[in-house]
Amino acid sequence: MCIWRRYAAPAAVVTGMLLGAMPSDALADALKVGGSGSGLATVQVLADAFQKTPEGRPITPVRGLGSRGGKQALLQGAVDFAVTATPLSPVEEQQGLVAEEIGRTPFVFATSARNAVSELSLAQLVDIYAGRMVAWPDGSRLRLILRPRDDSDTRLLRSMSPMMQEAVDGALARPGLAVAATDQESATAIETTPGAIGTSSLDLLLAEQRSLKALAIGGIRPSAAAIGNGTYPYFKTMYLVTRRTRTPATETFLAFLRSKDARQVLLRLEYWSP
Repeated sequence: MCIWRRYAAPAAVVTGMLLGAMPSDALADALKVGGSGSGLATVQVLADAFQKTPEGRPITPVRGLGSRGGKQALLQGAVDFAVTATPLSPVEEQQGLVAEEIGRTPFVFATSARNAVSELSLAQLVDIYAGRMVAWPDGSRLRLILRPRDDSDTRLLRSMSPMMQEAVDGALARPGLAVAATDQESATAIETTPGAIGTSSLDLLLAEQRSLKALAIGGIRPSAAAIGNGTYPYFKTMYLVTRRTRTPATETFLAFLRSKDARQVLLRLEYWSP
């Protein structure tokens, strides 16, 4: 099995390489965003709608940074805003960053759209990570795709229950399991690895039109409505982070984010807002 052990380069290196490769006219006109891969997928859909407005302009994603790297790139001035799956720390707020909640997207267990299985129980998911469930009901091999120990997906997964925390820690310690460094790498690994299952978020599956499906857990299908009524308690809160002092162009995009048109986009991507 292919082992996914590629981790993102430091933020300054990645942003420097990617921004250096962009044409100068694109740099002059486009807003730049880095951060969570799941959030970038959402921002790209929002950007398509934003560009159709009179004030719209291109938004260029800087990929491979993750939530932490996106905030570092923002502090360095390499991007205009960041999208993150984690709230700001007091230190980051003191550094002049401010965050606005985009919404909450279901945290999901994804598998191929061709998989006959559409639902698992939490106990079955624990067994998968503990290595006790190694085959699908049809007898085909089940292959688990992990995320790095410090990734937000892994932290969410470990918080689901004490038994899941123990199972995830054991999985990360077992040799030979695939570890995908980014949200997009994880989704691609699940798509292309026969029998794969792994974590993702519903916004990414929908925004990127992945050939994946989100499994119901204990009979509850992940959706914005299920987050809102409390029946599906697993979700990521996505934030748009800017510097406290913003450019007019960034302010324009923030205004669009609060608009009815943007809310409609987020509803289509199964975001729930309190």
